[in-house]
Order: sequence, then structure tokens, then C-alpha cells
Amino acid sequence: MTVIRKLIPVILILCIFLSGCLYIDGGEDDTIAFDKNITQTNTGEVRITGWVSGRSYGENNTISNFEMLLYNTEKNLIHRERLGTYYTGRSLRVNVTVNKKPKYIIFSSPDIWESDPIAVQYFVLQSDGYYKIESTGGTDPLPVALPEDQTP
Repeated sequence: MTVIRKLIPVILILCIFLSGCLYIDGGEDDTIAFDKNITQTNTGEVRITGWVSGRSYGENNTISNFEMLLYNTEKNLIHRERLGTYYTGRSLRVNVTVNKKPKYIIFSSPDIWESDPIAVQYFVLQSDGYYKIESTGGTDPLPVALPEDQTP
């Protein structure tokens, strides 16, 4: 009888979990990510290549005026690569060469900041020379100021 009494709370907890009564955030915001490769050439230039990929729940997003923005350690814009219109259901190839390794790599568009939540990866150069991946949902502050035509 005592064994059955000890099992009742366990069975009750299992029933609650299996019933679907608990809410779990599945992280279903649309996302934009960048699978990057950053190399330095023999002439000292820095080449940033990779694929931008998006994931949408529901309809794919059309993002106009999509750009890759590169900033130095003083948070000044040092390069602006206009990538055109991006469709989150597709991949977009990026190939940029600059004179100096940027401190910040940010993808931006007014459409990102005005739309439903879109989580966008951005990258911050660390002291060890590697980039740390950060993410913003549009309402989170970025570490740099965007150009005026990139803000809502």
C-alpha cells in the first residue's frame, strides 16, 4: 500500500507533462543566421565569405534593402555591403573583402526592425581573434548605431 502511495505523485506529474498542459517556448521566431568564413589574404586584406540563411515559421519574409554592415573598434561604420532583397526561405551567398578585420559584423534592414520578431545573428570580435555570436530580436539594443536609412 505504501508503494502505491509513493507512486501516485510520480504518476500525477507524468500525466501533467504528457497532457500538453505545460507551455514550452519552442523558439519559433523567424531567424537570420550567417555561416561565415573569415580569412586574411597575403596582402593583408580580410575576406568574409559565407551563406546567410533564414528560417521562417509560416510565410517566408521578404527583406528589402538587406545589408551587411562592418564596424571598427570605435563603432564607426567602415564598410557597407548592399545585398539587395533577401527571402528568408532561401540562402544568400556573401563574399566581401575589406582592408581590416571588423570588430562588429551586423546584418540589417528596416524590414527586420519593423516586422514581427526576427532573431538576427551578429558577430563581435573577441580579444582572442575569434568572433562571438550574439543575437537580437529587433527590440534588443545593438552594440553600434545603424545608419539612418537602416532604422525604422
